[in-house]
Amino acid sequence: TDDLFYTSVFPGAIENTLYYFSPTGYVPSDELTQGVGYWLRFVNENTADIQGQLINDLSITLNNDWNLITGISSEIDINNINDPQNLIIPNTVYAYGSSGYYTSNNLQPGKWYWLRSSGEGEIVLTSSFRSSRKDEITDHLSCNMISINNNTLYFGNDIPENKLVNYSLPPLPPEGAFDVRFNDNMRYSREGNDIHIQSPSQHILIEYDLTMTDEKWKLSLGNREKYILSDIGSLVLEGNIEKINLNKLSSLPESYNILKSFPSMPN
Repeated sequence: TDDLFYTSVFPGAIENTLYYFSPTGYVPSDELTQGVGYWLRFVNENTADIQGQLINDLSITLNNDWNLITGISSEIDINNINDPQNLIIPNTVYAYGSSGYYTSNNLQPGKWYWLRSSGEGEIVLTSSFRSSRKDEITDHLSCNMISINNNTLYFGNDIPENKLVNYSLPPLPPEGAFDVRFNDNMRYSREGNDIHIQSPSQHILIEYDLTMTDEKWKLSLGNREKYILSDIGSLVLEGNIEKINLNKLSSLPESYNILKSFPSMPN
């Protein structure tokens, strides 16, 4: 299409809600640019028919750290992105859905994606490129898991220091969009941490699976309820909950009784 004004392409969009991402944060915009990803708000679910020439090849300039991009007119496996400088940090390509951010293995037409770059440079998206590169990040499979409204975080067990970046999360979505993350913008925490919930519903479903069956962890809602987690289970919390603390329980007793000793009597 020649008219790239956002309400011409998406007539059902709410005015003044188009934002792209720059190194300084979200920036408002009026027009769409190829290769750039955007947040755009609608009152209801909406589908738009976009007419124009197919985009079979696209060069995208990446900034250091997080980038919000779109793909081409055909689906691309992320391992087939032409990335000659190896800029894309594995396991940091994210899409967004009703449960918040989730990792994606492909770039689909008409959708945007976050990806994290280790530096500045250029990648090329093309339907004809095939790479032998195969990045598989599996360290989290040995960790405990907690899911909040179907958004999964990992904790406990050790992930190597040089792999922690593979579990980093993109910048927070705009206000009103659901998000779950540990306090340090991560999907993983070794010792537990505060879990922040943005735009929570009044009904929060928590599911958990502890791989180390001899461990016990505690969920705390400030000075309110406390829940002990062990093995596999689930619980439902009601109310506008924006923060939950997750901590491992010590294997040592929390209190001791000291009894007076008496000398033994000779026979």
